[in-house]
Order: sequence, then structure tokens, then C-alpha cells
Amino acid sequence: MKNNTYAAYEIQVTKHIEPYFRNHKVLIGQITPKLLEEYYTDKLREGLSGRTIRKHASNICAALDDAVKNKIIAVNPCMVADKPSIERFSGNMLDEAQLYEVFSQTRNSRIHIPVVIAAFLGLRRSEVLGLRWSAIDFEHKVIHISHTVVKVKKGLQFSDLPKTKSSRRTLPCPEQLLYFLQKVKKSQVISYIKNQKTYCRRYLQYVCVDELGDLIKPDTLTNDFAKIINKLGYKCRLHDLRHTCASLLIRQGIPMKQVSVWLGHSSTAITSDIYVHLSFQDKIETADVLNHSIHIPDYEKKI
Repeated sequence: MKNNTYAAYEIQVTKHIEPYFRNHKVLIGQITPKLLEEYYTDKLREGLSGRTIRKHASNICAALDDAVKNKIIAVNPCMVADKPSIERFSGNMLDEAQLYEVFSQTRNSRIHIPVVIAAFLGLRRSEVLGLRWSAIDFEHKVIHISHTVVKVKKGLQFSDLPKTKSSRRTLPCPEQLLYFLQKVKKSQVISYIKNQKTYCRRYLQYVCVDELGDLIKPDTLTNDFAKIINKLGYKCRLHDLRHTCASLLIRQGIPMKQVSVWLGHSSTAITSDIYVHLSFQDKIETADVLNHSIHIPDYEKKI
């Protein structure tokens, strides 16, 4: 199991599953299909998506399968409990003007660097926080995505094993981003020299650090971003910067396969499933072109 996956499972169990059943004072042999369905409903009310709750259900089911195997219970109640449906993705992407406004609002904040990088490259939170200077080849203008930083129960976990094999990728760096990163590196060197006594040396190899060299933490990035978005009156999660990047590419006519590779999806099918509503817009535009290019005799008269 990948470290990122384990960290996600750990959060599901410690933050949601274990507290819920402990608070209900339910032993494993007392878990019923009805109780599981109540758990799913409660989590939906808390704002979790159907897709996320189904992941919870998979973890619960695996634990109860193990209980059956070890003869603690006779039947796994997950097998008959109804799970929430998985809604089709509907993210809140930003347009070019809104994205520019977000950049402007974060400019003097500690999260400006990861926000800009995430938007340009469509990186996951773990990938952007895991970006190291050694991964940026300024001479050849490429960036290697091969390291992640994730939050775990005991703190942070650093890993050279991305979410999937396709997540390990090399991307050509856009000129604006390259120039931005050069300025960031120069600024960090100056800050290090100026604050040698207080500058954090532990994260010198990482790009996304604050003015005193401390690594931007996952929760800090998510929470600070949410505050700025709320201030602007937009509806957008940090992860929606990844969707914003994909949306801009698709709307500019970049083929789905290229978008999939850029995002580090394991297959084009995943990309297509998530962004089908965007690609369908292209088909509508195509239909409009045909409508204005082909004329049926006496069409207007028959209307």
C-alpha cells in the first residue's frame, strides 16, 4: 500500500469511523446494516461526498471481512447495507480573471507559492508541497513530479512514491512559472542569509516554505486558501485549482489524453469521467458550427 493511501485510510478511521462507533458504544458484533446506513447518512449531512463515503464503506467492509475470517462475527453486515450513490463530479473551477484575482490576494501570504504552482501544473496538494528544488531543471525548463508530503496522525510523511505510477511524471515548465520560481529561489536565498539565526534549515530543499524556511503544512495551505476564497466570494476548494488547470487545457482544445498525462491520471478514462461535462461543451460548439455551415432547403419555411 502506498504511503499516501495509508495516510488517507488512517484519517478516515481516526477522524470519522472509530469516533462514530465508539460514541454509539457499539461493539463489532452489534453493527447492523441499519447502523451502517445511518453512518453513511450522517456523513452525507456533514458534507462528505458519496464517493468519499463509499471509500469509508470499503474500509469498514474490509475490517468486518477480517472479523468474519477470524470468526468474531458470522456475517458481514456491509454486504446488505445500502451505500450512497456516487455523484458525477461538479467542481467549482475558476476562470482566468478569477484565478488572477486569487493570485493577487495571495501575493503577500505564505501560501502564494503553492497556489501558483498548483494552478499552473494542476498538482495535488501532496505533490505541490513535496516539490523540491532538485526536481526543477531550470536549464532544460522541466519539472519532475516524484515526491510527496502528506499529513498523517503523527505529523508529516515524506515519500518518493507518488499516488500511482503515472503520478511520477516530468512536465515542461511554462515560461511564466519558470520565471516565478527563479524569483522565489532568489528570494529564499536572501531570506536565509538575512535570518540565519532563525531560518529553518530542515526544509532547505523544498520549494513551498514560508519566509523563515518552515514547510507549508497541508492543513495550513487548505485552510488559508479557504479563507481567501471566502473573502473573494468564490466557491472553490484548493483541489479545484487542479480542476481549473484541466478545465483551461480542455477549453483550449488540448486532447483528453494530453490532459490525462499532465494531471498524472492512471488512465484517460479517469480524466474523461471527471471532465466529461467540459469535453461535451466542445461538441456543442461543433454542433453550432455545423448548424451555421450546412443549410437545408426550405428549413426556415417549415419551422
